[in-house]
Amino acid sequence: MSNQFAKINNFIEDILYVDRSVEETMKIYSEWARNYNEHAEHGQFINMPKLLAREFGKLNLPKNVRILDVGAGTGLLGTFLHEIGYENIDALDGSQEMLDRAKSLNGVYRNFINALVKVGQRLPIEDKTYDVALMSAVVCPSHISVEAYGEIVRIVKSGGVIGWIKRVNEAFSKNSNEYRNGAYENLLKKYEINGLWTPINSYCPAVIENLMAGTNGEIYFMRVI
Repeated sequence: MSNQFAKINNFIEDILYVDRSVEETMKIYSEWARNYNEHAEHGQFINMPKLLAREFGKLNLPKNVRILDVGAGTGLLGTFLHEIGYENIDALDGSQEMLDRAKSLNGVYRNFINALVKVGQRLPIEDKTYDVALMSAVVCPSHISVEAYGEIVRIVKSGGVIGWIKRVNEAFSKNSNEYRNGAYENLLKKYEINGLWTPINSYCPAVIENLMAGTNGEIYFMRVI
């Protein structure tokens, strides 16, 4: 393990993945934006957008579906989606500095939305706007809470897809109550029980071995009802 790899992952484990307000987390990203892509490579979290795009491609949805990249950051997921032929993509992020980096990409995104996904706050997006919403590297403590997923459901069309990739809960449980003792899964199950979505195929979740820093990951895809 290189010193840079260890330094980045210690930062992620001990500072980034700690329960705090999402507004405070955005301040971290605003300062991190300039070096984020380099650190994503060295810290292995570039695996998240890369693998989510790969698995999304296996769903064989039409190339013209309208996609919202939720927590788009500097545009890594959008870039990987673009590479497999999906070009109707909008970017949403709570950090304007991260979005500014995404804007510098050549034609990856069509629209940019600076907004937070949080409990009790409505996104500036009309109901049933998108065919697909995807989340990479934002399903973790102090980012997008599972309790706020209902707002994502609201903006996706009936029959549309919501997908995300995350590390297993053990990677987060040290610093976050939301990922302890089955709390995440219990909250997630309520969306299915309440008739908001249903799991797609084997993605409920699909396990990804050694996603990042020696821990496994999970990919979910849900069909909105």
